[in-house]
Amino acid sequence: RSSSASAKKDRYIFDITNLKNSYSRTEKPRFRLYTRLKDWSPTIYTKAKNSLENKVIDKVYYKIYRVVDDEVVVNYGIGSTGENSEHSLLSYDSEGSYFDFDMSNLPSGYSYAIKVLYKFEDRYEEQRETFKFRVE
Repeated sequence: RSSSASAKKDRYIFDITNLKNSYSRTEKPRFRLYTRLKDWSPTIYTKAKNSLENKVIDKVYYKIYRVVDDEVVVNYGIGSTGENSEHSLLSYDSEGSYFDFDMSNLPSGYSYAIKVLYKFEDRYEEQRETFKFRVE
């Protein structure tokens, strides 16, 4: 008898924990991305510690687009050279994944949205979550 091993596909939940409703054009925020496995179920011990596990994924990218007309302002940079370089690859430190963004790159008076894409094995998965903010 042979056993059939199927690779379990990891699914993640993302959240930008420090996202504000609006920003001025002079701000340069650091967006912090919280990541956890979708089917993760905390134990009593985890709940008692009051600290949630933040999973760091090596290849996570962001895209920013204008909500009113879906105009992409910063596209996913998933390549290694030229126009498609890894310019939107998130950095990470001991607190998790993050990226810095200069709001002076965005015209004021519009709402924008951030989408997240991550690399899983040899393919890319775009998340359904959308994180919206306005530039005043």
